[in-house]
Amino acid sequence: MGYRDAQLASSAPQGAYDTAATLDRLHGYVGDPGLVFTPDDGVSEVLNPGSIQLDTDSYRASETGGGPIEHEVKAKGFGRIYKSAWGAGASTLVSAGLYQQVFTPSLSQFFDAPTLQLAKPQWDGATYDVETYIGCIVKSIEFKMENKGVLMMTIEWDFRTMSTVIAKASLSQVVSNRFMFAGFTASTGTVTEPTTVALGSSVTPLDGIKSWSMKIENVIDAEDFRANNSGRKNQPPVMKQLITGTIDADYVAAIAALKATYLANGSFPLVVGFTTGTDVHQFVTPALQITDPVKSNADGQKPATSISYRAVKTAASTQAAWQVNRTGDAAL
Repeated sequence: MGYRDAQLASSAPQGAYDTAATLDRLHGYVGDPGLVFTPDDGVSEVLNPGSIQLDTDSYRASETGGGPIEHEVKAKGFGRIYKSAWGAGASTLVSAGLYQQVFTPSLSQFFDAPTLQLAKPQWDGATYDVETYIGCIVKSIEFKMENKGVLMMTIEWDFRTMSTVIAKASLSQVVSNRFMFAGFTASTGTVTEPTTVALGSSVTPLDGIKSWSMKIENVIDAEDFRANNSGRKNQPPVMKQLITGTIDADYVAAIAALKATYLANGSFPLVVGFTTGTDVHQFVTPALQITDPVKSNADGQKPATSISYRAVKTAASTQAAWQVNRTGDAAL
């Protein structure tokens, strides 16, 4: 028994930031979830007779929490969380039993706030510590494909409060494909934007990439504590979104050509895809600006380089980036 029986669950977006929603999705995760409840406890400095402080001298002025969770990216089950991270998303039927979910940056200041629950078994394997996190906001989500690995993501959460009185959700495991290095493709050149039913594309394979990452960071006000909230903060508005990433690659001609792009302060398009059967995961970025010098190593090893980038919005593209998930999962 033990922690192999721990359970992470999520809900649809909460109707109100301070009210837990029904938990109906089960998620596998990697390692030890870093969700931590952080009360702002203090001790009064008032002097009382005697040498020992009174038990009533401690108080809790406010509370908050958050932390990271790492997952393997699966073809099903994460659509709602992607929408919570990007801000905007929609699911459309492509063919019988196959849906296309498309996620993009949002102009809205308030993103979806699901409820999360972590049920951790005690030593007997039958008794659980059940922690339900209310008002969960995605601070960042980072996708990574390491060389010869599987597609992973780390989500950094911020939440309003935690409850220990909500019962452990009874959920069933959903079998779903993961995305592996064997199905990893990258291309550049003219981009065809994805639609609600069509995948995005670009025309020129970008060879030499060994690993890739992309991070969507939501800049929020996580300290918006106000009167009438019982020491709990208001829903944080998303003030800005940053999309950054890295490419590690052999210094082949196609990668070396990006040096001219950097020197000219230009941008290049990138379409990264992961395919397993009919399931597809895709990240489409029409314009990436390189943020560090492009250079190869000169240490006697095989020529290689690491490229850091940020996504920017051009007038020619309708979005700065898209995440596209073609899946058998209808719901967001």
